[in-house]
Amino acid sequence: AMTVWKNIQESLHKVTVNEDTYMDELSKFQSDTKSFYKHGVETFLTKTVKGDQETFYTHTLRYYLPHIAERTFDRHKLGLGIWTMQGFERRNKESKNVYNRFTNKKGNVLISNIKRLSDIFIHEKCSV
Repeated sequence: AMTVWKNIQESLHKVTVNEDTYMDELSKFQSDTKSFYKHGVETFLTKTVKGDQETFYTHTLRYYLPHIAERTFDRHKLGLGIWTMQGFERRNKESKNVYNRFTNKKGNVLISNIKRLSDIFIHEKCSV
């Protein structure tokens, strides 16, 4: 897994790309992410059941980023380096905030949380 990580992290940070060679680089990125995940499941992503230590980030790396990289190149002729995780981190923080501040953690908290998150995400209201 660590052997291919160097190539993966270089691809993740690349902003400008050479259009003539990028499809080959993208193919290599896809195979590297598959290899990283496969070896990870056999080692550091498993404690008792295969893949039980998988994080959101490793899941995203394996299953979403190859498609996002391809779509980003098709639409913008740029690499994955233009994207950050800041938007996701913000929404994750808001979700935790809503859960901690606006529920008593009893019963079905899903309905009230979804309603409040809908106000925050769709209508851009403050979560306080």
